Amino acid sequence: MNESWTTNASPRITLSANDAGSGVGAITYTLDGGSAQSYSGPFVITGNGPHAVSYRATDNAGNQEAVRTATCASPPLSRPA
Repeated sequence: MNESWTTNASPRITLSANDAGSGVGAITYTLDGGSAQSYSGPFVITGNGPHAVSYRATDNAGNQEAVRTATCASPPLSRPA
């Protein structure tokens, strides 16, 4: 069997949060352990390899959720059907 992998476009990351109490104040994220960034809209991850996106939301009362981390590959790979 001859298999090959194909690459797709670089991943586009969208973050969102909901807070029924005081409302969402901000979402922050880091990419690969870098500096914290304020999230203002979808962003694209470039550079080959796996990447870790850590993120959390803060509500308008100052409450912060626990940091969550997701890993994705850039560019993503898919196996042919």
